[in-house]
Amino acid sequence: MQNERGMSGIRWNRRSFLKAAGVGLGAWALSGPWTIAQQSGPIKIGVLAPLQVSLPVGQTLVRAAQIATDEINAAGGIAGRQITIQNLIRDDLDLTKVRANFEELIVEQKVQAVIGGFLDESIEALLPGFERLAQNKLAVPFLNSGSSGPQFSLNVKNNYNSYKYYFRVMVNSDVLSQDVANMAINLIGKRLGLKKFALIVEDGEFGRAFQAFVEKRLKDSGFEVVYNQRFDLNTSNFDPIVDQIVRSKAQVILPAFARYNGITFIQSLGNQDNPIPVLGINVDGQAFEYFERTNKKVESHVYIDAATDATAITPKTLPFFRSYVAKHAANEPSRPLYTAFTTYDAFYIFKDAVERAKGDLSPDKLVTLLEETSYVGTIGTVRFRGRDDQYPHEVVYSPEFVAAKWTQWRRNSKGDAVRTVVFPDEYRTSSFIAAGPLETIADQIKEKDSIDGAKLNLDTSGTLTAENGAFPANAAVTINALTPDRKIDSGKVANLKATADGGGSVKLAGFSISEDTLVRVAVGTNAVNVVARK
Repeated sequence: MQNERGMSGIRWNRRSFLKAAGVGLGAWALSGPWTIAQQSGPIKIGVLAPLQVSLPVGQTLVRAAQIATDEINAAGGIAGRQITIQNLIRDDLDLTKVRANFEELIVEQKVQAVIGGFLDESIEALLPGFERLAQNKLAVPFLNSGSSGPQFSLNVKNNYNSYKYYFRVMVNSDVLSQDVANMAINLIGKRLGLKKFALIVEDGEFGRAFQAFVEKRLKDSGFEVVYNQRFDLNTSNFDPIVDQIVRSKAQVILPAFARYNGITFIQSLGNQDNPIPVLGINVDGQAFEYFERTNKKVESHVYIDAATDATAITPKTLPFFRSYVAKHAANEPSRPLYTAFTTYDAFYIFKDAVERAKGDLSPDKLVTLLEETSYVGTIGTVRFRGRDDQYPHEVVYSPEFVAAKWTQWRRNSKGDAVRTVVFPDEYRTSSFIAAGPLETIADQIKEKDSIDGAKLNLDTSGTLTAENGAFPANAAVTINALTPDRKIDSGKVANLKATADGGGSVKLAGFSISEDTLVRVAVGTNAVNVVARK
């Protein structure tokens, strides 16, 4: 067999695995790597990531893993032990090596968990190793924080004893495709009255699944799919594709880009005289630098994301975002992409399980405790679906737990790029607008999400302030928590008065709330989402 060399420089091949995992394994097989490794030294966690520099999704994944490692160690480690990812980061883009990389981490490096993953094809390639590892008592938990193929969790359902170690800390492509279809139908179709859609997806497992699902859903709902095309990842000239979309009379474009960065397509599309709304999946389109890379032609596009700086999903969302920016503001990607949020959460989910196990690193024990997870992370409250669910060991998907966030690229009054959340309503900071700069959140919200055109601020002590505006006299004010697992008693205040500078403020008696909690403030019949600040 061909030898492979891991990033740590240790030479490894299939023969060494067979030697370790064979019938004559002896004490190693009986005890397992976790028993030996848990006796002393740091807890080792392996990381799988797409390591090409051209893929920001891989860079943010690795950076988040390091941030989580540093934070956990600074706080005392896991069950009193430090953790390490040093020399334990492996590539998952090369399909001929990903399984060897995965097994080398477990067999040679003796990691107690593996976190990460991105390509569906890569996860597909390494999954056969699970059964062999499990048979030889070598398997450890694998927390998938980047790949979306729904077929992987079916292994848990169909062969639980071998694949029970697999968990996914993000939503799968079935859910993502359903979200895209629902947004297209409800936000674009029904609200704007647009009926003709174009699908443009990269060729691959993810793209093909997305294409088939969304096309059927749109047609079943009475909409037309006038253009439906997969393209090769080596495509460099998108002018012919854009010309075909324009000639098809498509009114909306639904992209699905995971590996392709989308830039040449967006630039070609931006050269058209009549802009077409774009709503879909574009992983690189989550990057802060993307606005300038596309020469600002991504403006008004709406892309799905796990979390952003636009809204505090939980009290942990914005602190992690700020921590990432503080460390990487000068190095692209300067803002975290979805794999950063999910990977960061995965480290803490593993920590939570080990500490509930009182430091026991036995994989079977950890699997049981991971199945019982209820952890408030940056993306929401993570709970895993049961082994008999349609999607076992995947996150529970709902606004109360984990839900995708739909963000729109806009410009503020200074011309700076911003991303605002347009859906779901629980986290919405603005309404969808087809074109034009975003002057202020209050100016562009059409569903009464401002108070007489004034943006509201709320501090943690309960003082509500209207910028450059006034509260109506005798208005009833109600506050409701939108952040999961947080409840706020409604309050009512009368005789609100404007301050001398034309603004207005009110102190909600007996009210206090944690920083970064997202709330819904209603004044009379108007309402707005507000993040509590100190």
